[in-house]
Amino acid sequence: MKENVLSSLLRSHDQSRSRESIFRLRFLYDVKLAAAKVGYDLKVYDADVDNEGSDVVLSEDGDILKKIQLKTVLFGAKTKVFKIHNDILLPNQFYAQDLRISKDICGSQGCVVLQILHVNSDQVEVEYRVLDAFILAGLKWKIFRITPEVKETTIEGLLLSMSHGSPHDKSTVPKSLFVKARGTDHLLALLGFTPSRDLFTVGEAPTYTLCKAIKLTYEAKSEATDVIALKNKAADWYRLLSDMVK
Repeated sequence: MKENVLSSLLRSHDQSRSRESIFRLRFLYDVKLAAAKVGYDLKVYDADVDNEGSDVVLSEDGDILKKIQLKTVLFGAKTKVFKIHNDILLPNQFYAQDLRISKDICGSQGCVVLQILHVNSDQVEVEYRVLDAFILAGLKWKIFRITPEVKETTIEGLLLSMSHGSPHDKSTVPKSLFVKARGTDHLLALLGFTPSRDLFTVGEAPTYTLCKAIKLTYEAKSEATDVIALKNKAADWYRLLSDMVK
């Protein structure tokens, strides 16, 4: 069957910049709409030139800035790895000790968002997959796992590359480490912004629960009942948002 005009354009290597531009706008629309449904205006600082790997910077209150690196691929593409700036995935100075995934190096604690494009005739559905320092820490400390399960050596290899390089360097990140957001409301929460109350009925953020579980796990108390409960709660939070499983 002959490929339609839209599908042909999106698949064309010569039109890669056009594709990235289109779906950068789609991403901004989706997250700003999700925030508006909660009742706040998600601020967007959009640069024409990448800054240490970031394509866009978001802020909920104008104080805390979140760097986002966008990657766009078509569903079924053979791409299995991405080159990502360490700065994006490394925790910042406030979370570095809690997450314990890097040694003496910190970054901006941003987020990589993978947009997988499902083209159907003249319509495009966007599947969002996410990776950040919190997800990497949860995988390293076995708070949760993703399916299909990723080899421990894959996670450790990435963390080693990040820890021994510079924030300005790039590391090779497998596509398999990204977790699928269940929807745009879930995507907003995975990015670290205030989600809909339909998702969370209590005030404690998933990242806070995750940090507590990692801290106690690191202190070799992983057999304690309270630690197991914390790990289960952190896993439940992330499973609510994505395709993670315990």
